[in-house]
Amino acid sequence: MKIKTESNSIRVKNCCYIYPFFYFFLFLTHYNYLNSQNQFFKNFTAIDGLSSSEVYDITQDNIGYIWFATDRGLTRFDGKTFKRYTISEGLPDNTILNFYEQPNGNIWCTTINHKIFYFKNEKEGFCSYKYNELIKENISNNSVINNLAVTKENDLLLAFNNRDLFLRINNKGEVITKPIKVIARDDKINIKTLKDAPNFIFRDNSSIFNFNIDHSINCTFLTGASSFTGMINFPKYNMSCAYYKNWCFFIDSNYTIRSKEVPYHNSRLAIKAGKLNDNLLWIGYQYGGAIILDLKGNIKDHLLKDKSVTKVFKDHEGGLWVSTLNSGVYYCKDPSIKHYSFKSFPTELDKNDKGELFVAFHNGGVKKKLIHEKNFTELYSSKRKYPVFIGYDKKNDQLYIEELNSKKVINQNLEILKDQVFGISDDELFTHSFGKSYIRINQNGNKKEVKVPERIYDISKNNESVLIGTQGGLYEYYNSKLNSLTEESPLLQHRITDIDVKKNQVYITTMGKGIVIKQRDTIFAISKKDGLLSDICTEVYVEDPYTLWVGTNRGINRIILYKNNTYDIDRLSYDEGLVCSEILDIEIVNKTLWVASREGLFSIPSDIFDRTYKTNKNYLHVNKVTLDDKEVKIADELAITPSELNMKIHFNTISFKNQGRNEYRYKLKEDEDWSYTYNTSIDLSHLQYGSYRFILQAKDINGLWNESIEKDVVVMSPFWMTKWFMILILFLTGSLIFIFFKYRVLIFNKNHFLIIYHGILNKLRRSQNDLYVSIKANGSTIKLVTSTIGYFKSSRNYLEIYTENKKYVVRKKLDDFYNDLPDLIEYTKVHRSYYVRLDKISEIKGNKEVYIFNNAIPVSKTYADNLKRFSA
Repeated sequence: MKIKTESNSIRVKNCCYIYPFFYFFLFLTHYNYLNSQNQFFKNFTAIDGLSSSEVYDITQDNIGYIWFATDRGLTRFDGKTFKRYTISEGLPDNTILNFYEQPNGNIWCTTINHKIFYFKNEKEGFCSYKYNELIKENISNNSVINNLAVTKENDLLLAFNNRDLFLRINNKGEVITKPIKVIARDDKINIKTLKDAPNFIFRDNSSIFNFNIDHSINCTFLTGASSFTGMINFPKYNMSCAYYKNWCFFIDSNYTIRSKEVPYHNSRLAIKAGKLNDNLLWIGYQYGGAIILDLKGNIKDHLLKDKSVTKVFKDHEGGLWVSTLNSGVYYCKDPSIKHYSFKSFPTELDKNDKGELFVAFHNGGVKKKLIHEKNFTELYSSKRKYPVFIGYDKKNDQLYIEELNSKKVINQNLEILKDQVFGISDDELFTHSFGKSYIRINQNGNKKEVKVPERIYDISKNNESVLIGTQGGLYEYYNSKLNSLTEESPLLQHRITDIDVKKNQVYITTMGKGIVIKQRDTIFAISKKDGLLSDICTEVYVEDPYTLWVGTNRGINRIILYKNNTYDIDRLSYDEGLVCSEILDIEIVNKTLWVASREGLFSIPSDIFDRTYKTNKNYLHVNKVTLDDKEVKIADELAITPSELNMKIHFNTISFKNQGRNEYRYKLKEDEDWSYTYNTSIDLSHLQYGSYRFILQAKDINGLWNESIEKDVVVMSPFWMTKWFMILILFLTGSLIFIFFKYRVLIFNKNHFLIIYHGILNKLRRSQNDLYVSIKANGSTIKLVTSTIGYFKSSRNYLEIYTENKKYVVRKKLDDFYNDLPDLIEYTKVHRSYYVRLDKISEIKGNKEVYIFNNAIPVSKTYADNLKRFSA
């Protein structure tokens, strides 16, 4: 959509690891958001819940929680809340420097005081290394651990920043090797790795250690602060990488070493390096941000340029986390969404056939971006800082630039032109133009001005007619006549912000009715109730007749149209990582979606909705199970005794994009329908005796229910419902029935026998209050004692249950509820819509009515004989 005012135009042709004691001398800074040149990050600091804004490392445990190592303890984050840990919660030290993840899931932690500990997750707790005293005895206090590994034999390996060799302690507590003082500080440093710990890297200039060596790297440059943290492995390419100062050493499977000097900030101190994914690594600098490198050493990205970065970490959803020494942690939901900040916000976008992007700004600037260039070049700048609007004419290879309220027309050579363009449309309509309240038609070289009784916002050509979007709705100029189309549909009576036409289909964005699609015989709208982010739409970009991109004041929607006016809608808003809400314009250039907004310019892969995030980890887990508010051991089968029916299952799944608000579904039987919830616990106290299969699933960021937990739940029967007791009762009952029939068979009929049979069973219960039926009323589960029920009746799709003082309404069928009653023999059917309890009948009037609780209940002829049981 191009909003234009009457004005003149301008036409431009073809337009190390740092020593950790450094950490304690840097200052604390807090920002709510950091607006970078690339990604848009959210900032978390101590104000938000971190233990400290001085963060040294990041990791993710086997349950999915993110952990941060700080100078004030550990912090755990679940996407919604932070939880802090210090020595009060079992840590041996409060200053945690680094995490070292092991293949078995253990996360080893080093501290400033050499008190090493490890954990898998919070539930299993923190475990101190049992030979910490040996570390203290064999290393000086001013040495800082800069590498840790655990071998298959559970030997611990430690390297130090100011020592050659390493400390090795076996699983029996024996010291195998010790570090030594640095032998020499010349221009040659030897870095080595071990065969039994390929990720472990140490420095050795002594030439006395030559066994169990995997390979070594000769570094022929000036010595300095060591920044290597281990061997960074890339199994996909059979390659490893070590980093030292500003050099990367790439080692292939034949141990051929290729060195590459990183062409960035030789004056900056490198803090740390690590692996970002299968193809990229990162290097963090003191007050230099982090650079992302490919495996050839080429810089691909630069993050947080003025921050001291200690870790770049990608979580299981593809989100990017960056820890810093003085500003806490930064989080980007989707790193593929790039942000470009300028002095003013962009208002309009356009492109030419070469794939070059043109951007107009509110302060009167126009910039161009070439296909393979990262930076933008300036084409025009308004001296008065008035907003400008642009439109590219493919036919004449011209870029039209309109400056608000300008009285001059200037080309790129500052030459005054005679031609004027009064309004610029998104499509290729450059033979016509428009102003505030008129359009100018160019027919055979003759210009004709047509007044429109509304403020104009956009025009578009549809065959031989011109469609006009205005403040008051849609107009059409056809056959020299101006017609209002607002009578065709109420959908066309709202303010129209943008019009596009493709293959005789008209796509219209409105302020209040979403996007309206006008076909030859059909007009329909897609609005918020249909899945659109908002009914306030500002821009539509028609990628093809079936794919629409719609900009709203709440983000972007992609709409895929199908036959019979059906469609799918995808959304890109703050929840999905898009931080801009007021969308001003959309353009697609070379499979990149460019978005102009009041928060700046954004670029997004146009296939963002077609990507899926792959993870081999299942982060749905049961936190705890409680019986009568007491936590019990979690097992594959949960058994409940009759006195412990108050059972709750507490669970969670980790999603940082959803900010802790995750959707779950569950069921208790495989053949029943799913129940959906956003709660993180389920109350199973309503379960009756029997066996159940509890199935729980969580929706992932791809919208799939692919995580599942299954547990057997058994509600154990009381002793009077056990098999042995039932056999005994059956034997005694059979004996009584035999005696009874021997002497009274001629007196009692079959119905009498059933009454006595069920009566005996009911008498064996402790009291009548033991007989209850579970109902769901008003959103709650109620145990209703059946002896209080007088009668129940069907009412359309509902069932009304009457006691002496109350009425319950539930959604259930009449006969289904009767069959659920534990003492159904006490009830009889007197009408197709009524069941009554026999002992609650106060009066019978003939065969037509019975009275319960002073209420008359009809009796039909079909069921009149059932009342004989009352007189019996």
